[in-house]
Amino acid sequence: MKESPNRARGSSDSDAATVQAAQQRLADAFLQHVPDVASRAAQAMADEIPAYAAVADPAFHAEVRAHAVANFTVMARVMREGRSVRPDELTFLRAPTTRRALARFPLPAFLHAFRVGQRVAWEAVRDLATPDDEAAALALVRPILEYINLASTELTSVYLETEQLLLLGGERVRRAVVEDLLSGRLPESQPGRDAIRDAGLLDAPALIVISAEATAGPRDEHELRAVARAVGRATGRAEHPLVTLRGDEIVAIAALTTDREGAMSQALAEVHAHTVARDVGLILGASTRVTSQRDVPDAYREALQAREFSAVTGKAVCLWDVDPLEYLTLSATSTATRLVPDEIARFLREDLAAHGVLTSTLEAYATANLSPTAAASALHCHVNTVHNRLARIAEVTGRDPRSFRDVSELLVARRLIGRSPPPSAGP
Repeated sequence: MKESPNRARGSSDSDAATVQAAQQRLADAFLQHVPDVASRAAQAMADEIPAYAAVADPAFHAEVRAHAVANFTVMARVMREGRSVRPDELTFLRAPTTRRALARFPLPAFLHAFRVGQRVAWEAVRDLATPDDEAAALALVRPILEYINLASTELTSVYLETEQLLLLGGERVRRAVVEDLLSGRLPESQPGRDAIRDAGLLDAPALIVISAEATAGPRDEHELRAVARAVGRATGRAEHPLVTLRGDEIVAIAALTTDREGAMSQALAEVHAHTVARDVGLILGASTRVTSQRDVPDAYREALQAREFSAVTGKAVCLWDVDPLEYLTLSATSTATRLVPDEIARFLREDLAAHGVLTSTLEAYATANLSPTAAASALHCHVNTVHNRLARIAEVTGRDPRSFRDVSELLVARRLIGRSPPPSAGP
């Protein structure tokens, strides 16, 4: 008798659930054995790879084992969920890969070690599987292969990017060139002039300076170098960017034309967002464009000021994106904030604490050239709602929303109060 479709479907669903459960059991069993598997993998690397066998430092081999533990832990998670690895799960590769590149450890040997580790891990999974787990083990092949491909691609990318930072005389030459330019001197050595040429600065019509600093979270050299590489890529000179570390500060000098301002702003915003997403606090600022290498000191002072603005706004700040009003309010001293009338300051702080409905309406109204109808359209509300909110603002502040001068005063105060903490209540 022919099996009904519903019964066949139920049987298929049951089989899939059985395979998934077995897959999860295998992943959990593997996770429990990760420390032992990592030790076997580290030993296999030392036995099979001459470059690893030649290192006598116990700390090196301890680090190899720790890296294997991190690697296999992520792999176990991917196995258990039967999915592809996410890029953010591979961040553990950055530090050890950067160290290998800085130590001139051969990339082929490093990749060989990664393959040895994955082989030992797969052998462990195979040994943990029972005869009934054959289907589950086969189901794990795809996520494990994808993991190996993506992880090896990531470590190769990080290694090569770090290696690029060591080219053309390395960090020492770039740091010397940056220090010369920040001091108003033009590099005189041939390696220095080569670094300027390869960074695209030799005949550039305009230059900018970027300054960034980690303010919270992990601030080890490897993390800072990862951010420096990202800043270098953002300048559009991924191969030979003029970027260096000055203690905890990252400084980059780059060419910038007007047509690339938007792309540069977006790229630096992404660097900031991705860095913060890794729990590393970052302030990042970029100067306006200057037309001569001798003007780099002025651009650097601007970059430092933009970096201070970044600390206030919580995002990357490129001065070419800042309008004069915003610049003046961001650079204003505490005196300017104290000049805001008490009734306006109190209104703004209370409204901002309550999600800023009235201040948002005021800003939309100003953007709409003081048109309540256009503001209502932008806010997706009825025009009477806008009129009521403006009337409430007038009632609380004593300022007339129909007056350009009064609206300007409220907008300036909004920017000043928005960047300032509430006043102390005193002892």
